[in-house]
Amino acid sequence: MTSVNPLRCFLLSTGRCGSSLLAAILTEAGADFGERYTGQWNARTGAFESFAIGRATANYRRSLELRRDSHLSKWRMWHRKWYRGLSQVYLRRALRLAPFAKCGDSAIPLLARKLGYRPSVIVLYRHYIDQTFSAHLRHGTDYLELIDQYFSRNATALMTVQVYGGCIVSYEEITDPGETAWATALARATGLEAERILASREKIIRPHPPEAPRRVPPDPRADALLVQLAGFKGRYIEADRLAQRD
Repeated sequence: MTSVNPLRCFLLSTGRCGSSLLAAILTEAGADFGERYTGQWNARTGAFESFAIGRATANYRRSLELRRDSHLSKWRMWHRKWYRGLSQVYLRRALRLAPFAKCGDSAIPLLARKLGYRPSVIVLYRHYIDQTFSAHLRHGTDYLELIDQYFSRNATALMTVQVYGGCIVSYEEITDPGETAWATALARATGLEAERILASREKIIRPHPPEAPRRVPPDPRADALLVQLAGFKGRYIEADRLAQRD
């Protein structure tokens, strides 16, 4: 168990929803993601993604793939433990270097808690129409797979932030100059100053011309999830009491 400054902030998102933009705003306001910020990044590939966090996530996902059949052989059982151990090694390395981490897997805060850190979770989401369009442009994935991923990952992130505490922010909020409550919630979740966060937003975000309306088949699950996520707008979420136990 670590005892030196155990708080670690995790920016969770599905990808293609502005996580690099929010990480840039937080970095400008004083956050340290362990990645050098040059004032710009590739909007198609993103930024602030730590190699160690990526390896931790990949190895943990591999351990989960083996978990289902690990009882069938000792080989699977030991390989599952090997990959899980590797994920902890990489995560420990990343969290020693920087107090902020950008990741797409909601299991990472759980692993951090097991290593003795106190997670604070920032969930960033975007309306599924714009998110799926962006993801399709980037990866070419079909709509049904994208909407399933959207629902599953955001629903899991919604649980995660209620377990460990933090806040939920939408891409639409951070890009709307009239929205400010999200910065106050982020300040409580990160320890940064709300005024600096808003000043960073003003410095980084550039206005864009309105885009033509996009159309996809509606998804009742995603619509219901958006209502739940929006219900936490501008709020700081306290950690569940069970998550606070040692």
